[in-house]
Amino acid sequence: MARLIEHTMEIAENQKKLSLQMSKIKAVVKEAEYYASGKTITLKAVEKALKEKEQRCGLLQKAYLENIKVGCQMIWTKGTKIGEVNALSLIPLSDDTVVKTPDRVAAETSVRESNEIKLIDSKVKLDGPMSQKAIEILTANIEGRFGKDRILFFKTTLTFEQTYGIEGPSASLAEAIVILSSLGNIPIRQDLAITGTMGVKGESGVIGGVNHKIEGFFKACKMRRLTGTQGVVIPRANRQHLMLPKEIVEAVRAGKFHIYQVSNYHEAMWIFSGLTPKQVNERIERALDRYEKVIQKYNQAMKGFNNKS
Repeated sequence: MARLIEHTMEIAENQKKLSLQMSKIKAVVKEAEYYASGKTITLKAVEKALKEKEQRCGLLQKAYLENIKVGCQMIWTKGTKIGEVNALSLIPLSDDTVVKTPDRVAAETSVRESNEIKLIDSKVKLDGPMSQKAIEILTANIEGRFGKDRILFFKTTLTFEQTYGIEGPSASLAEAIVILSSLGNIPIRQDLAITGTMGVKGESGVIGGVNHKIEGFFKACKMRRLTGTQGVVIPRANRQHLMLPKEIVEAVRAGKFHIYQVSNYHEAMWIFSGLTPKQVNERIERALDRYEKVIQKYNQAMKGFNNKS
C-alpha cells in the first residue's frame, strides 16, 4: 500500500499531494494482482508492475539513449565548452509515454550596429508564443544588465540543435547561461544540465515535469558512466515536486549525481562556470568594449570613404 501511495505522489509530482487519476492506479493494481498469482499483492508485485509498465512505454526512450551513446545525438556529459549547454526537456506522447530528452542549446555572438538576441527556431517557425516570450524576457534582462550606461553592439544567435519544434519557457535559464557564455567567452560545464523559467529580473521560476527531465539526463550520464561530478540545476521552487526513482535518490546520496537548486540565473551561472556575477560582468564588459571599438573603426572607415567620394 505504501508503494502505491508513493506512486500516486509520483503521478502528481508533489511530495504533499496524491493523484486522483484512479484509472492509472487501478491499472497498476490489476497488473500487480496478476504477478501475485492470486495471492496477496506484495511490494515485489507492485514494483514489478511498475517496472514492466516503464519498459513497455520506454521503447522510444531507449532508442534516444542509444543515439546519444553512438554520437548521433549531440549531448556531452563531461568537459567544458563555450556557448553550449545541456537543457533538460521532455516530449509527452501520451498519458503513459514520455520521452525524457536532454537537448543541446548552442549560441554564437558577433558584432553588429544594434544588439539582437535571435532564436533560429523562431525564425523558421519551429517555436511557439511562449518560447518567443521567453526570448523577449532574456533580451530585456541583458539590455537592463549591460545597456544602462552604453549602447550595445552585438548579435547573439542561439538554437536548440537536433530539435524540430519547441514550445514553453522552461529552457529560459539554459538560454541565459548559453548567451552569457557566448557573449563573455566563458567556458561552462557539460557534465550538468539545466531547466527553469526566468523573469525579467533574472529570478528562476517553477517548471513542469521536473522528475522526468532529471531522469532523462541521469540515464544519459549513467549510460556513459557516472563520474561523480554530473548533475542537474533546477529552480528552487521545484523542490517540493521531486519524486525521483529510487535509483537516482541512491546515486545522489552516494555523491555520484547532484541536484542543485537555484533562485536566479546568477546562481546557475556560478555553478556552471565557477564565476561570481561580478566576474561574469567583467568578462562581458571587456567583450562589449571590443565590439564597440570594432564599430567605431568601421564608422571611421566609412566616414573617410564617404569624404573621398
